[in-house]
Amino acid sequence: VRQGWKDIVLGGESRGATLAMQAARIWQLENPGGKALKGMLFYHPYLIDGSTPIGQTARFLPIARSTNLPIYIFQPQLNTKFLHSQALMDQLQSGGAAVYFHFLDGVRGGFHLRDADSLTARESIERDLVGERVRKAFGLLSRLPTPPTAAMEPGMPIAEHTGQVSDDNTLVPIGRGPTPPLSLRDDQGRRIDLGDLDGQVVLVNFWASWCGPCVREIASLTRLNERYRDKPFRILAVNIGESAEHVAAFFDDRGITPSFDLLFDRDSEAAKAWRVYAVPSTYLLDKEHRIRYGYRGALKWDKTSVVEIIDDLLSRPRDAARAHTARRQPGERAAE
Repeated sequence: VRQGWKDIVLGGESRGATLAMQAARIWQLENPGGKALKGMLFYHPYLIDGSTPIGQTARFLPIARSTNLPIYIFQPQLNTKFLHSQALMDQLQSGGAAVYFHFLDGVRGGFHLRDADSLTARESIERDLVGERVRKAFGLLSRLPTPPTAAMEPGMPIAEHTGQVSDDNTLVPIGRGPTPPLSLRDDQGRRIDLGDLDGQVVLVNFWASWCGPCVREIASLTRLNERYRDKPFRILAVNIGESAEHVAAFFDDRGITPSFDLLFDRDSEAAKAWRVYAVPSTYLLDKEHRIRYGYRGALKWDKTSVVEIIDDLLSRPRDAARAHTARRQPGERAAE
């Protein structure tokens, strides 16, 4: 600004959006009435406060509610931030910001920074359009009125999370409310409803083919499923946002034949209901289908500590399971 620049738009990606928004607010507070800063442009901004314990609702950073500059967001579809676009928009608009979402179908987060030989055909097309799209977004932001003052400070702070976050590759005990419904089509077009699996211990795994950690744990999920082939145990692998045809080709290319159930959450509504903020996210349900444990990230699912937990849930009669309170298994330490 001191060098005479006008119509400035701050930009950022993912967690970098937080720094840009904080810098913009400081400038507004120090320069009331200033018109040089026109707005902000972000690629899949990440404005969640800290690490959300699995199964809980995320908190957004205070800056998300204390910004009134116009914001233009490019949001790739194949990214877990896409699932919570509406929640992010609500936060930004609560501070008075005009928010424009530009959804990019069929591309992964960070596609514009990847090597050309790692891009899909759709991502290559989108990357060629980055310059044009950014220029149009800049033009829109530069034409909008500039707020004369910074937004008011956000209201009362949101309560702290009380759940646990695992940092030691162990399942996290979860004590939460009613289990969300789950009723989706499988890879054969058949509807599978969680409510129809009464009396079975169920592992619900949310995943996507574009997620590296998801792919790495497929082998151990397969081994786990084989281990409990003759037990009342079921794995429901819920794919987020991809077609059955795409996923079939994904497995064919890798010579993998999944032995567990593949379900398809095409509109991502199930992932939202189950509070999925990152993939893979996995929940372990008892015979009454109450969520007892969870884990965010890739895990070796046939490791001893996991098998012991599943064996314990399987050994409990249904009536006993009703009174069971999730507890940590012997030898496991609490996540710090």
